[in-house]
Amino acid sequence: MDYIEVFFDTCILRTKNIYSEFCFSSKYTDFVDFLGSNDLMDKCKLNFSRIVLKELSKQIVENYENDYENLCQILEKFRSISDWSIEIEKNFIANIDEHIEHYVKNENGNIIDIPFASTSYKRIIDRAVNKQKPFCGDKGESDKGFKDAIQWESILKYAKDCKSNEFILLTDNKNDFTIDLEREFKDITNKHIRIFKDIGEAQKYILELNNRKSNYDLVKYLLNELFINNEMVEFIYDIARQRNYNIVEIKSIDNIIDLGNDYYRFDLYFDEEHACFYKVDCRLIKSELVAEDIIICL
Repeated sequence: MDYIEVFFDTCILRTKNIYSEFCFSSKYTDFVDFLGSNDLMDKCKLNFSRIVLKELSKQIVENYENDYENLCQILEKFRSISDWSIEIEKNFIANIDEHIEHYVKNENGNIIDIPFASTSYKRIIDRAVNKQKPFCGDKGESDKGFKDAIQWESILKYAKDCKSNEFILLTDNKNDFTIDLEREFKDITNKHIRIFKDIGEAQKYILELNNRKSNYDLVKYLLNELFINNEMVEFIYDIARQRNYNIVEIKSIDNIIDLGNDYYRFDLYFDEEHACFYKVDCRLIKSELVAEDIIICL
């Protein structure tokens, strides 16, 4: 079957550190929900480069160890006035690779192995030496981007070997995965790939590939107009009040996502660091947006 092949970069999958169970980020789950709401799950294949999953595993372990050390330091401060003791379960990170693979299998995801062909490694070496994307071109950092290069080569090899013709890469890496790689992909595989930094744009593209109309551009325009005209606080006022949120200033909006059936979600930021934000659900009714729900994300 000729699928739309979707690949995810680490930054799209990475979530906040919750050690009770493993899961991918809300960006990923929102994207999958969109596919389900639009009856597109059987037309898209979800692919995960093994090098991406390895990097994700490494980041989780490093974050866990840092958080554990910080927790121990905090408890040490209270030792003189309390006999608190906490048992920390370490099996979670000890088996993190198994957790990740199990999660991907439950998602019906396809894990793409690291290419070991000599031609792939020759291209990786050439990229590093010549500072070609996705390697960094900064002085003294020609080896930066090695993981991205392996990920890209695994996508190229997979594309050459499979029957599908349409490919998508979702990434937040605005510097290294450039449009030049789209042209390279066409030259090497004679197929098409689109690299998206905006998940909403990717959703719109998938709908277009399936000959469906998307109102994404209209929703994006309406939300930007609300923000530019300082009307966003008024737009969400009623639903924010229902949840006892007192929102007086908004710094930016981002990550507009099509949830299907004219429902949309976007992130609303009220600080420059984006450490805390709101997820807002809205609905498009006769070319007008209606706020439906709001949830704070810490």
